[in-house]
Amino acid sequence: MSFRRKPGILIFLIYLSLQLPLAAESAAVARVGSEVITEQDVIDLAGKQISQLQQQMYRLKYRTLQQLINQRLMRLEAQARGISTEQLKNELSMKAGVTEEEVATFYESNFSRFVKMSDTEAKKSIRDFLTNRKEHQLVIDFLSAARERYGVAINLEMPPGRSIETSLIGSPISGDETAPVHIAVFSDFQCKFCAETKVKLDQLIEEYQDDLFVKYLHFPSDRHREAFTAAEASECAREQGRFYEYSGRLFQEELNSETYLELATELGLNEQRFSACMSSHEYRDEVIEHIKTGHGLGVDSTPTIVINRQLYQGDMPHDELERIIEKSLVNHDSK
Repeated sequence: MSFRRKPGILIFLIYLSLQLPLAAESAAVARVGSEVITEQDVIDLAGKQISQLQQQMYRLKYRTLQQLINQRLMRLEAQARGISTEQLKNELSMKAGVTEEEVATFYESNFSRFVKMSDTEAKKSIRDFLTNRKEHQLVIDFLSAARERYGVAINLEMPPGRSIETSLIGSPISGDETAPVHIAVFSDFQCKFCAETKVKLDQLIEEYQDDLFVKYLHFPSDRHREAFTAAEASECAREQGRFYEYSGRLFQEELNSETYLELATELGLNEQRFSACMSSHEYRDEVIEHIKTGHGLGVDSTPTIVINRQLYQGDMPHDELERIIEKSLVNHDSK
């Protein structure tokens, strides 16, 4: 195409070129003498904090959205049954009955928790606990079925993670490096949300299988007395090929100095070899290296998840993890 035959296009391009300096100028948020500070300069310096705030805001929106969805589902189901929402809630509560046998079984299995209570007090506490747990599960199951029945589509977009430019070390859990989606998790065996993330990861590994390469990085908190030792113990279990099973059990236990060998014995590990590994602190330096890696990336809490070099901090909903993985797989397939 000849610009000589299209004078209108030529004039437009000249006009556009004159506007570019103005556009660059408009990005300025401050000026010091003759030097300009742009909004991008601010983002580059405060990127970590901005990313954290964006993710926190998203999670608040997400939790609120889930509450609204659940309220609408309860209302729709109540209308379909010709009753009020309160009547529907009462119907669900009435199904959460607990038998004497269930109370007795729980009491026997957890006797040490109730040594300071009378039998009457203990059984009342247990009944209340089991009733609340059953009622909570009934509501979860009800809402899950209602979502299928009425259909729920969520369009709330999660902000992108903070980009990192380095491949991560770590202890492989599943898959291999040829997988299209790489996940690295900074975790702590005494972190409640880390335990919940472990459950979600197990489900994702089963769902996506060879599409995922998952690594575990130790990031024990100074506030958790047993977390560092538990990290060492998990690596001693890895030495005998049982990291996955051993780490899963660590999340379920009340950790103390006796826990580690007991679990090793239960899982059929060589006790002498495991004890020697723990006594020599064979994997202390490896755990410390994981911690240094996290600090280098600005990690300051657990769980922190890195998916294809996008870093997300905090506990993430299962469906959001799925959406990020699906998007990563689409991007991989389009290359």
